[in-house]
This record gives sequence, C-alpha cells and structure tokens, in this order.
Amino acid sequence: MIDLSTVDPGRPVRLAITPDRGEDGEGDLRRRVEAALTRGVNGVVFREKRLDDAEFLRIGREIRELCRERGVAFILNERERAIPDLAPDAFQASFRTADLRTLRSIASVAKRNESELPLGISVHDVDEGRARIAEGYDFLVFGPLCATPSKKGLFEPRGLDALGQLAKGV
Repeated sequence: MIDLSTVDPGRPVRLAITPDRGEDGEGDLRRRVEAALTRGVNGVVFREKRLDDAEFLRIGREIRELCRERGVAFILNERERAIPDLAPDAFQASFRTADLRTLRSIASVAKRNESELPLGISVHDVDEGRARIAEGYDFLVFGPLCATPSKKGLFEPRGLDALGQLAKGV
C-alpha cells in the first residue's frame, strides 16, 4: 500500500474534508476550504458534482493551488478524466468510477514527481474495504459517518463504531 504521507513525509493525511459550494457558490467553497486549513485539516477532497467539466477544472485548480500554498494534500474525487489536468496528490474512486486498471493507466500519464499516484476508493463496510484492498487500492475512504445530503437515500450513516471495525478489519 502507498502511504499518503508521501505527499509530505512529515504530515500524513489524517483529517481531510470534502467541502461543498453551499448556497453562496464558488466563493463560499474557497472560504470553507481556507477556514478548514487554518484549523488543522491537512487534506482536501475535491468533488463538486454539480459543475460542468470546465468549471470543475477551473475551480479545482484554484483549490489545488490553495492546498499547495498550505502544504496540504489535494485529493481528487471521482472525475478520473481530470487527473492529468489537476495533478492531484491522490485520487479517490467511487462506485461510479472506472476500474482500478483503467485508473492506474490514467494516473501513469500524470505521474507526480515520478512516483505512483495513490489511488483510493470509497467503502461503506468492512467486507467492501477488505475486497478493495485485495484488488490493489492504496487507501480507503469510509463513510458516511453521519447524515449528509450527498448520501441521502444511498447509504445510511455508519458511525464511528463502524469506522473502528473497518480499521481493525483491514
């Protein structure tokens, strides 16, 4: 497995956020990211499902630069076609994303510092986590821990106990 600490060996990614644009749109997103970074978050998962590709790339570059200025990991979520353009520190796949072999192929085109791009995937229980690690993913993102609008009707909140079971189970 690749450790996301390769982003900055002194600061492994321990707490990442997945900000949303909110009601105020793009400016609100930047303010949310800046506020989180001043409070110790050292990873930002960028995913904005409501943007077309051009806007996603434009805003993604801004958020990536903000992350780079602060020395935190910029993790791209779900839009694998944006890997070459956004040069993320890691990529988080989902059930809607291409298979691992395709992701590795895309990532190899966009090598960062000649090292392999860490590829992770969202999981929702221990068995799924074990299966994804066995497939060759480098890291897991577990959730949702609590109720969230983006998962409403898809997944019930899992809670911290389930996260603990996953941590012990993989």
